[in-house]
Amino acid sequence: MLPEAARTLVGLVTKHLIARLFPLALGLVLAFAGNSLSGQTGAVSGIASVEDVIRPGDVVRLTVLRQAELSGEFPVNQFSTVVLPLLGEYDVTRESNRSLREKVIRDLQLIRSVRGIELVVLRRVRVVGEVNQPGVYQLDPTMNVADAVANARGRTELGEEGKVVLRRGGQVVDADLRLDMSISESEILSGDEIFVPRRSWIDLNLGEVVAGVATLSGIIITLLVR
Repeated sequence: MLPEAARTLVGLVTKHLIARLFPLALGLVLAFAGNSLSGQTGAVSGIASVEDVIRPGDVVRLTVLRQAELSGEFPVNQFSTVVLPLLGEYDVTRESNRSLREKVIRDLQLIRSVRGIELVVLRRVRVVGEVNQPGVYQLDPTMNVADAVANARGRTELGEEGKVVLRRGGQVVDADLRLDMSISESEILSGDEIFVPRRSWIDLNLGEVVAGVATLSGIIITLLVR
C-alpha cells in the first residue's frame, strides 16, 4: 500500500488535474454532440442541378476589339437589368451567359461593323467563414469552388482543411474538397455561398487533452513504483 503522504499527494494531484481536464472533457462531449446534431440539419452529400442564369450582383464584362468606348464591366442591378454602351438596357431575367452573349453580338453587329466581341458574365459569389479575406467576389465562370476559396486568400490557420459548406439554390452541402471532386471541381454559379468552417474543438484541443492525461498517468505510475 502507498504511504499516507503518497496517497495524499496522489489525491491532490488528481484533484488538480481533474479540475484542469474537466472543461476539456466537457468540450469533448459537446463537440461530439454538435457533430451529431450537425448531421441532422439538412446538409446533403451531393447537389442537384441548379439553373445557371444571370442574377443581380453579377457583372457583364464586354470587350470589343479596338473599341474602348464599348468595352468595360457593367453591373446587373437589383431589377435584373444591365446597361451596355450604345446598346442600352437589357433585361437579363433568366438569361444565361451564352444567350446574352449571342444577343449582344447580334445587336452590336447590326449597329456597327465590329469584330472581336467577347462577353463574359462574372458571377457573384460569397466566400465566408475561416478564410483570410472573406467577402463578395465577381468571379470568372470557369472558376470552381476550390478556386473561389483560393481567391479569398485560402483558409486561415483555424479553418478546417479541405472542408466547405456550399449553399446553392436553397440546398446546403457539406463537402471535403480533397475527396469530393464533384464539388471541388464544380463550376461556381451566381448566388453561391461558400463557407469554410472552423476546425473542430477536438482538433484544436486534442494536444492539451493528451498532454494532461499523459501527465496524470506519469505521476500515478511514478508514485506506485516507489
